[in-house]
Amino acid sequence: MDRKVRVAIRKVLKVIRKFSDDVTIYSENSEVEFDDLGNPVQNKIEKTVKMAVLTPKHNSSFPQSMDGSFLSNKKEGYYILNDTDGFKISENMKLKHNGVIYRIVNIEENYGEFLRMELNIDDKRN
Repeated sequence: MDRKVRVAIRKVLKVIRKFSDDVTIYSENSEVEFDDLGNPVQNKIEKTVKMAVLTPKHNSSFPQSMDGSFLSNKKEGYYILNDTDGFKISENMKLKHNGVIYRIVNIEENYGEFLRMELNIDDKRN
């Protein structure tokens, strides 16, 4: 890895740390049930981690109020990988951020340093 890539990765990690917030992640191998307030019924399958949840930038010339991106149900999550915690995030896991429950749709690992995840608001019909 050359110097420019390492510098760019350091900048990305700095941005992820800046926008990180507490996010609760629920295990995928057990059915998570939520009550009317969106709280989990089972507490043994959740873990709180630091993750940045951001709205993706749309390639559009319209301002945000016109293209409806603020109404979008898609988000991007960024998680800095830690070798010490032994926690693994995978697709179809659910996470809760600011009272909204998301499902992880796609994950890509970047340079072994952080994960970029596509998130959709969890639809109860699925």
